[in-house]
Amino acid sequence: MKHLGDITKINGAEIPVVDVITGGSPCQDLSVAGKRAGLQHSDLGDEETTRSGLFMDQLRIVKEMRESDRRKGRHGVDVRPR
Repeated sequence: MKHLGDITKINGAEIPVVDVITGGSPCQDLSVAGKRAGLQHSDLGDEETTRSGLFMDQLRIVKEMRESDRRKGRHGVDVRPR
């Protein structure tokens, strides 16, 4: 598995082809024992991005990958990630 660096800086249209995107979001902001800050993310209009808001970056990367593939004429199982 290749480490691509800071998830907030990754452009899904520019990374190598993959079949699966996986990741875990830190739970401190979701836990009853934690801050309960939720899934806040600046891309959603929130003032800040919480640690658990990194999930939104995972979704952004998938959308960038799919949009790029469709622009290149790919469709069906050729659109990544599968």
